Amino acid sequence: MGFVGNLLRRIARGPKFDRPAAEFLGAALARQFAPGNRFDLTDEQFRAFARNVDPKLRGLIDRWTVFYLVWVTLEAARVAYGDEFRREALAAVYRGLANNYNRLPNAAKFAASMRFWFEHMDGAVNDDIDDTVGSDVPRIYFIATRFLWFDVRSFCYESPEAMKEGFKVAGALGAAQDAATPFINAMVERATMSSRRLLLAPARLLTWSK
Repeated sequence: MGFVGNLLRRIARGPKFDRPAAEFLGAALARQFAPGNRFDLTDEQFRAFARNVDPKLRGLIDRWTVFYLVWVTLEAARVAYGDEFRREALAAVYRGLANNYNRLPNAAKFAASMRFWFEHMDGAVNDDIDDTVGSDVPRIYFIATRFLWFDVRSFCYESPEAMKEGFKVAGALGAAQDAATPFINAMVERATMSSRRLLLAPARLLTWSK
């Protein structure tokens, strides 16, 4: 999958399935929903990602971006380590949210929203390309349009405007992915180390805030 290619450049190929590694990655991803984490990106960076997006959407972009970065991290892990690894890591994300509701009051809402958006992002990259758009349009555009079309808080909700705004939202998501790539690589690489070495993971991967 083209848009996860950059994430794989530094990720060493490993065994198809490693349960402790998948558990670690899922737990680390769950922590990215906590205030002060978000893939080690600053509020200023999030504002910069969305600078070309309609101001009425900027309140939604931050949340869409976190869901997208969690999803793309798991996609990178799937390409490197297999479908079973991704499934177990995804299950670990949900467990991490459920087990830390006291640290993340909206954990249940995040989990429900994540299920909803993951279904749409999976669909966006697996559906046939719409000939009216063009086969050369990157898949991230179709992810962006799904956020716009299916989020009831979006002014593009079930509106053709989603097709127009999709390019700008895709740009914001892509910019966030580029900025988060070193941190994502660190998470995936750290997860696939031995249990003994996992204890040496950077603190920002293991805690709920910086």
